[in-house]
Amino acid sequence: STTTSILSTGPHISGVTGLFSDAVCIGTDAPNAGIGLQVNNGAFYVYNGNAKLDEIDAGYFAASRDLVLKAGTAAAVQLQAGSTKILTAKYDGTVGIGTDSPTELLHVSGGILLAEKNDAAETWHNIIVADNSASGVGTHAGIGFNAQGWTNDIAKAGIFQKREGSYGRGSLFFVNNNDGSWTSATESDAAITIDSDARVGIGSTNPQALLEVNETGELDNR
Repeated sequence: STTTSILSTGPHISGVTGLFSDAVCIGTDAPNAGIGLQVNNGAFYVYNGNAKLDEIDAGYFAASRDLVLKAGTAAAVQLQAGSTKILTAKYDGTVGIGTDSPTELLHVSGGILLAEKNDAAETWHNIIVADNSASGVGTHAGIGFNAQGWTNDIAKAGIFQKREGSYGRGSLFFVNNNDGSWTSATESDAAITIDSDARVGIGSTNPQALLEVNETGELDNR
């Protein structure tokens, strides 16, 4: 509802108060000084004086204040530059970069550049793939590949480590599944295995020598 009265604080509409030359607020009659508000054609603008702010600082009044963006319970929060959608965070917790239909916790469509770290030798890794379940020996962590992209739950090839001891020690498997079905590669599909003692197996998942080649036919020595 509205009122036709003109108050000392300026023109008044029920639920919206403030002087047109000063801050205008919705839902409170005590706007923060120096901040104005404009709602126009579905767009939301925050002004500081007469200049539109390039940034909205969530810590403007409290350094520990979080900036929370919310969408509907079946919707998404999106960051967009012009007509280009940069990032999409869906209601189910999945996040898409370069796609507005993410199917995994993080779904990136396009290339990823990992910049050189230039750190000490023990921190050479730009990316770490880990199993956070702490479920002990036998857990796996790795990267899967599926050139067709039929489903993100299937990886026909990949590189993964299997934990076989304490302190995250284990064997590294390079796997490739040539089965004509939608089944993922497993340890039995390993073409190359490197165990924790740096022994290499080709066609063997448990090498017993520095280099073990498991070949039932003749080796080509060309």
